[in-house]
Amino acid sequence: MLLTLAVLALLVPQVQEPTPAEPGEASEPGQTAPRTEDGRRIKEPKKAKHVAPKWPANARRAGLNGTVVLECVIDIEGRVQDVRTLKGYRSLAEAASDAVRKWRYTTTELDGKPVPGVMTVTVNFRLQAPPTRDDVLASLKDSDPEIRWAAVAWLGRYRPITAQHKTAVEAKLQDSSELVRNAAKEALKQLERD
Repeated sequence: MLLTLAVLALLVPQVQEPTPAEPGEASEPGQTAPRTEDGRRIKEPKKAKHVAPKWPANARRAGLNGTVVLECVIDIEGRVQDVRTLKGYRSLAEAASDAVRKWRYTTTELDGKPVPGVMTVTVNFRLQAPPTRDDVLASLKDSDPEIRWAAVAWLGRYRPITAQHKTAVEAKLQDSSELVRNAAKEALKQLERD
């Protein structure tokens, strides 16, 4: 039997803050464990070992950030056995998955017996400061279209507008990726508004 848990673990790669107990969780001695719909008691797993994801350097330089949502299968010993991406940019999802596979949890129990479970994990990649214009311009040559897309999107935001970055955005109208071409069109619209 595989138990599906409605647990959401939040991670900010730079800082891991402890989260308060959720309503209904057994957080104090003597408090009873939550029950399933059919009345059985469940002891949800808690993270016992954390490994922070390594933000891919090319993604950070391009300003690619966002949320990755993963579905993880946790075995009866608390090891992450399988990870599947539900949402997120590919390069960030790969970094998050690599880290989450190294996480360990306490045992999930159903009526006092260890059981495997499925857990949803959310990993947030948030920039502390915008990427530099030079890093973004260099990222336009990356082989990954998501990296080029992020770089083009950032170029549409930078002010003052320079001839170099406007020319770089215009060149991306001919990119092999439709995602990048669309970002270039949007960035040029933003640049023309100013």
